[in-house]
Amino acid sequence: KNVWCMPLSLGAYALCSFISELNQLFLSNSPECLFQVRNQEGGSSSIYSMPIKGTIKINEESERKKAWSILKNSLKDQAELYMITDLVRNDLTRVQMSPAQTRSKKLPLHVPGIVHQYSIVESAINGPLNLRDALKGLFPGGSVTGAPKKRVLKILRDLEEHERGFYCGSTVILHRNLKAASINIRSCEIDFSSREMKYCAGGAITLNSEVQSEFDETYAKMESFLQLLKK
Repeated sequence: KNVWCMPLSLGAYALCSFISELNQLFLSNSPECLFQVRNQEGGSSSIYSMPIKGTIKINEESERKKAWSILKNSLKDQAELYMITDLVRNDLTRVQMSPAQTRSKKLPLHVPGIVHQYSIVESAINGPLNLRDALKGLFPGGSVTGAPKKRVLKILRDLEEHERGFYCGSTVILHRNLKAASINIRSCEIDFSSREMKYCAGGAITLNSEVQSEFDETYAKMESFLQLLKK
């Protein structure tokens, strides 16, 4: 039986995995790409990432065009996106020391109840790509850490009392010629032993953030996922 009540609204990196040893189910409707390998004609290949920054809630599908117009003209959200895009460009360059380039600076991403914005950053692969090197260079995703990444990670270790677990981690997909990894936003853990479900949501806080706006954004991200499970 399909666990998703709205299968047409699945994200590009949606997954459902049950681990019997843990008696836990992991659900993710992630739209976000940590990295993916692109095989091109002529034998060349590249690795790209698609960081997401910027969120605006919609109540009706007819609002998407207007919502995107508001989001793409928001200087605050643009600053967040460009900052993380530059961080990811630097991370991606380190994977094979091949200079990464921003292919698209700002594009709309439509998910249930939300319009996001994202960029595409790409780097040529000059030799055999080691999965470990890709993860070492890019994980955790810059869109869920902030910048500068190394310093932020140290601060988060001091501030956060609990591990994020599945949320904000990555799911690696290796299937035939496909090599990719998601960022596990819109994701939950269901523990059948304790009969508990854990779902997390959050956002980026900057000097221009407003308390109510950030709260509303976090709630919209929660609702975007949960509505897929409603009958």
